[in-house]
Formats: sequence, C-alpha cells, structure tokens
Amino acid sequence: TSKIFIGAWTLRTWLVFVVSITMLLAAIRYILPEASSDQRRELNTSGEPLVRDKDGQTLVSRVIDGDSLELRGPGGTITVRLDGIDCPELDQRFGATAALWIKETLQGRPVRIEDHGKDKYGRSLVYLYSDNDKSINHQLVEVGLAWQYREYSNDPVLNQLERSAKERGLGLWSEASPIPPWEHRSRRH
Repeated sequence: TSKIFIGAWTLRTWLVFVVSITMLLAAIRYILPEASSDQRRELNTSGEPLVRDKDGQTLVSRVIDGDSLELRGPGGTITVRLDGIDCPELDQRFGATAALWIKETLQGRPVRIEDHGKDKYGRSLVYLYSDNDKSINHQLVEVGLAWQYREYSNDPVLNQLERSAKERGLGLWSEASPIPPWEHRSRRH
C-alpha cells in the first residue's frame, strides 16, 4: 500500500488529528451549550441581584466557563461571575476542567448566593454556596482550578487555599509555571 504524506504526517495521522479535534470541540459544545434566543430574551434587566425559582431557590442553568454562570428562576436569568477568583480561560490548560467541575457540581442544582455588587461588564459578582453550604469560590481554589484574583480580592481564606493547593501541586499547580488567566488575556490582545 502506498502512503500519502502531507508534510511529516501521513493521511491517516491527519484524519486521526481532525477527528480528535472535532470530538474535542463537540465535548466543549456539550459542556458549554449556547444560550437559545428565548433564554437571551429572558435575561433579567431589572438589576435585581437574585433570581429564585418557585421554591425560593436559585438554580444554575448554564455554565459559561469556570467562573461565569447563568442563574435561573421564574423572574428570569442573570449572568454572574464568581467573585475573588479567576479560573483558567477555556483555551488554557485546566480551563475546560474548571468548567466541567462547575457543571458536574452545580448545574440544575439549587445554590445560595452572596451578592458582592457588579463588575464592569454588568455581571453580578457573587460567592456561590452549594447545598452543603460550602463556598464554590473557595472549593475551586482549594482543588487547584482557580487563582485568587488578588487585584480584586483580599480574602485571607482564598489566599490560604491557594497556597495549600500550590504546595500540594493540585490542578493547575501541577504545572511548573502556570500562566494566570489575566496574563493570558493580556497576551491575546
């Protein structure tokens, strides 16, 4: 059999590569589904920081990335950002892992939120608490899936959790020199 070479790769290697990338993109699309036009119309523009369902609970309806979520209730849907932390971007190592962790931990489940105002994009800045009353913000840092966002946070608990995760080499700290997302974003622009 003859082999077709494209550069240093055979046609079979290229096909495996293309199929792998396609599967990866499909997995990311599954993890982070696009909001429908109906969902976008439901956005809460009243400025009300809390959205609750009929039982008075806030539900996670969509995971945008590791530190941005949509919360839903009968009053509409709002986009929130987890305050005090910064998860890797989706195109960084551990970015998709952080988003998947949030999705598996919270999507469709009730959460309690502590509102800390708005960011420059109009998103509510929140600390989220799961049904066991543990801070999701703290848990993401504790397992090495987020940095403390020191520019906006002086939370001593986040500081200690980050130090501990780094010492134990957890998550993003398993890399020799992980690039913080704020640096990654500045390099893209």
